[in-house]
Amino acid sequence: MNLQGKVKTINPIILRGAKNFKTRTIILDRTTSYEGKENINHTEITLLGDRADLPEQLQLQPGDFIKCDFNIEGKFFEYNGEEKFSQDVKVWKIEVVSKGTPPTSSQPANATK
Repeated sequence: MNLQGKVKTINPIILRGAKNFKTRTIILDRTTSYEGKENINHTEITLLGDRADLPEQLQLQPGDFIKCDFNIEGKFFEYNGEEKFSQDVKVWKIEVVSKGTPPTSSQPANATK
């Protein structure tokens, strides 16, 4: 699956565990307008391992429009005796659609299969 959006925030790399496994999140602004109403939509994407370096490799900046290929991964876990659910949008590929300018109308900002 893939989705497109404008880079809002590029968070710093976080090192996890004894082996310093790299993780990073990016917030995408996927806000759209329909019949004069703005539909605010922000999506957090997760970059793992070597992919956490993609923002530097692609010279991503807030305002850039990107297309991401991703997998959705969810899991149940127990926290303080309650069953909780967590879900991640784990990105494995990023393409820069445009640097700091909106994509053309033929490039929708919606998720596709």
